[in-house]
Amino acid sequence: MDDSDPDVAQSAEDAIDTIAQQVTPSADNEHTLPERAQLRKNFPNPFNPVTHIPFSLPGEAYISLAVYDLSGRKVATLADKRYSPGEHQLAWQPEDVGSGVFVIRLEVDGKIAQTQKAVYIK
Repeated sequence: MDDSDPDVAQSAEDAIDTIAQQVTPSADNEHTLPERAQLRKNFPNPFNPVTHIPFSLPGEAYISLAVYDLSGRKVATLADKRYSPGEHQLAWQPEDVGSGVFVIRLEVDGKIAQTQKAVYIK
């Protein structure tokens, strides 16, 4: 087989194009919004001194993101305002609380969307 054969070169080029189309995201899929609000897992978890809390929104919405201890007492309000559609991330660095398990609660337009646990180790 001769490397300079035009048929072989064309076949190789076609194969590369096919693979590139399969692994390259289209412009339509690059910024796809979620179908509903999503509170993602905070990281790191367990954490000290700070944890990051990612969430995504399908459309513009009024967000309340708060942290509660296990007795139900609110220990922090991380967000209480309007957010645009897309991916967002907030950080929580606890102040005046001891080690323990906390509940992060995301409310979207006044309705509880999701909750999750975070473990703070002092």
